Amino acid sequence: MNVKQAVALIRKHRPTKPQEFTAAGVPLEKKLEGHGVFREVAKVKGLPLVVKFPLAENNKKTGKLSYRSGKMHSTVEVRKIEELSKLRWLRPHLPQVHYHDRKSGVQVVGYCKEFDDDIDTLRAMGRLLTKVIAKTLGVTVSDIHEDNVRKGHTVKEAILIDLGY
Repeated sequence: MNVKQAVALIRKHRPTKPQEFTAAGVPLEKKLEGHGVFREVAKVKGLPLVVKFPLAENNKKTGKLSYRSGKMHSTVEVRKIEELSKLRWLRPHLPQVHYHDRKSGVQVVGYCKEFDDDIDTLRAMGRLLTKVIAKTLGVTVSDIHEDNVRKGHTVKEAILIDLGY
């Protein structure tokens, strides 16, 4: 099976739980790929796809489980990807959304490997920031990497300390 066939099966069966993906013919890896505050992520076996499932949270008023925040998070993410995709040059830096079910909040996107270490992550972010600056402002800055970024006045601020190239 290839990505196109898997996505066709997902669209046809509209699974909302891991076991429903398996029943639809699109099995997931047993080990989770990861999770965040609003969703957990499972990789599709043998394909470069991941499925994002909203996590349940306890509704403080009713005491019942709710998926509302996870569903909203998925919908907002897809809308942002759609909006940012209007910039053709930014598309290679965005995840490919293959499927999104607004009702369940389930999302299927292309699998992206993690960087090997923080230095590689910082260097890739520097190249992306370089591109954003050039495309939006027309200013060429090509030396953004771990040696040329320092902390600002607060821990969350970054200062570019060498803009010579």
